[in-house]
Amino acid sequence: MSHILEFFKHPIQISSLFPSTRRVAKKMAAPIDFELADRIVELGPGNGIVTRVLLENMKPTAKLTAVEINNKFYQKLKRIKDKRLYTINGNAFELRRYVQQADYVVSGIPIILLSEEQRTQLFKGIQDVMKYGCIQLCHQKTGQEMLERHFKHVERKRVWLNLPPAYVCTASNATYRNAE
Repeated sequence: MSHILEFFKHPIQISSLFPSTRRVAKKMAAPIDFELADRIVELGPGNGIVTRVLLENMKPTAKLTAVEINNKFYQKLKRIKDKRLYTINGNAFELRRYVQQADYVVSGIPIILLSEEQRTQLFKGIQDVMKYGCIQLCHQKTGQEMLERHFKHVERKRVWLNLPPAYVCTASNATYRNAE
């Protein structure tokens, strides 16, 4: 119920009226090579469902940095007891301030609600911290076209068993493409 209340209080910060399901979280985690991933960054982790799936799959030496702007969700994330998890109550637009480099970036930020300038800033920040050839993931109902303006390769899969049905987008970032 707290997710729904937060959605109505902060609709720009919350991507959906209902929290993502574990099925969406597993789809978001599926492209990650957890054997090679030493540092994963999660932007907009919300209620922590994706966070938990990432932690379940990460190797013992890996680190997960979760950046959440919503204070209620941040407080909830802090209750997850795992020494590999570092939670930040902050803004994803300041990603470089928190992380210098990441193997993967997973994002639950509602990019459809951002202006083109904000999307460009966010995607550029993600590109700046990602290692060559890494992947940025986000669960969005729409937004593939936006991602295609910024990334070379975008793949989108639908998850029907979510309310509402969601898309999991995987965008490869070998080279950043400026929006035109």
